Amino acid sequence: MIKFEFVNHSSFIITKDNVSLAADPWIEGSVFNKSWDLLSVTKESSKQNLINSDYIWFSHEHPDHFNPKNLNIFSDKNTFIFQKTKDRRVEWREDARGRGKGCAGIV
Repeated sequence: MIKFEFVNHSSFIITKDNVSLAADPWIEGSVFNKSWDLLSVTKESSKQNLINSDYIWFSHEHPDHFNPKNLNIFSDKNTFIFQKTKDRRVEWREDARGRGKGCAGIV
């Protein structure tokens, strides 16, 4: 059985056979020079499910999808997935956070 959980904004978690993929974890804070806010507070249970996700996927580098401030909830058990970009902005930000120190891997 596939489980789908809406988290907030464009963030969701899909789980199948005890493997989970979370997408675009913007869970708190303002983005786009404080012009955008979440419409509701992210539930603590959803935050915990994000933390426990095996894979974290970023669809693209806009801050309402890839928000570096929100990466602090993840640990060395999470693997991050994102596309390569010509400007390498997402890769650079992840490197700045600490490749190998704060996550299980980067795909």
